[in-house]
Amino acid sequence: MTSFVCAEKPYGWFRFENISTDFEPQLIAPRYEGAIISSGNPVGGDDLARLGYKQGIVKRQGNSMTYRQEGWGGFSYTVSMSWKRIGASVVEGVWSISAQHKDSPVSPTARSITDNALKLSFAADLKSHAGWWKNFWEKSSIQLPDKVLEKQWYLEQYKFGSVARSDAPPISLQAIWTADNGRIPPWKGDFHHDLNTQLSYWPAYSANHLQEAMGYINHLEKNKDNYLRYTQTYFGFDGLAVPGVTTLDGTEMGGWIQYSLSPTVSSWLAQHYYLQWRYSRDRDFLKNKAYPWIKQTAVLLENLTHKDASGFRKLEISASPEINDNSLEAWFPENTNYDLALMKFTFSKAAELSTELGLTKESSHWQQILNEFGDYALTDNNQLKFAPSMDYNQSHRHFSNMMAIHPLGLIKWEDGDRAQSIIRNSIK
Repeated sequence: MTSFVCAEKPYGWFRFENISTDFEPQLIAPRYEGAIISSGNPVGGDDLARLGYKQGIVKRQGNSMTYRQEGWGGFSYTVSMSWKRIGASVVEGVWSISAQHKDSPVSPTARSITDNALKLSFAADLKSHAGWWKNFWEKSSIQLPDKVLEKQWYLEQYKFGSVARSDAPPISLQAIWTADNGRIPPWKGDFHHDLNTQLSYWPAYSANHLQEAMGYINHLEKNKDNYLRYTQTYFGFDGLAVPGVTTLDGTEMGGWIQYSLSPTVSSWLAQHYYLQWRYSRDRDFLKNKAYPWIKQTAVLLENLTHKDASGFRKLEISASPEINDNSLEAWFPENTNYDLALMKFTFSKAAELSTELGLTKESSHWQQILNEFGDYALTDNNQLKFAPSMDYNQSHRHFSNMMAIHPLGLIKWEDGDRAQSIIRNSIK
């Protein structure tokens, strides 16, 4: 069997060779009805039956099969598969998935896509598909003394190229690699903006895949009005906040409040606007997307922060992703290094980009706000803490105490002895 998903078209091909004359492909639908065995398990995933959807039906017409599944709130999706026999022992076919929401423009159906695709050539589409990947790999390469790390770089580039497109939704928690086990994906397969989506797009910039990275930006721009609604509803201020856990249309989903409703989520997302600008030098993007996003984020943070007794600007309460879980101790009365780094980044880049656009008055204002933040919380041996009241005392996948080192680059090796001491002692 040979199969591939077209790199630039909304369908995939399969080809079976040396098969019997009675061979026929089958379309097996997920089970949305039945006993609920797994429930309340965010990691393993709940059974699909928990959704309460009425089971769809697979319908066959000639050499085509179509499955339509009704979801919630006017959402539905359709899976279609069509095939043809080539001689006595070869079957070629195509499949596609389409989704529709009652409030969205009507999109081409999976059935119409497969019907049209089957008129084309497996070989021609495979050649076009291979050409896209050839162009993708020619964009960048790397050579490292450590061949394990080098291999990992290429694996991550391959995964990125498999899912990232400028006109597709951004990479979610499991992307296309969700287990086919009849369950809802872990953590519902949603968008987690406290590390997961950001990390998924890190391969784009230095590897010269800016077009694919625009899928992330386009998603954020499309949902911006929804984020502004959320900002006013939850924070009650002007500016721009983004929920840390969202649906496809950017609506907040809840979760541990310290991270799912954090005030600095839009700051971390702002870095991707900044990186897209720095690597592309697209001034239209700078003027119409990058600076407006960063400016609105800065407006919110200026509104949310105040000066403490020492004259330093701070949030009323602060957090660091998943440190102390969902307990009361997850809140800190002083800025965590995570929030502090993101706020410093926001005002620093707001000043930089407004200068680039000739907005000197705005730049001076953002620089003034930036200067009102204090230093990072450090131990006596220059190790970054989680917060002034909490040392780095536990290993954690987020490493949120070191945001200023990476990915934000606010503490750099080339800054001198003190910066090198902080970097060395924080990562060892």
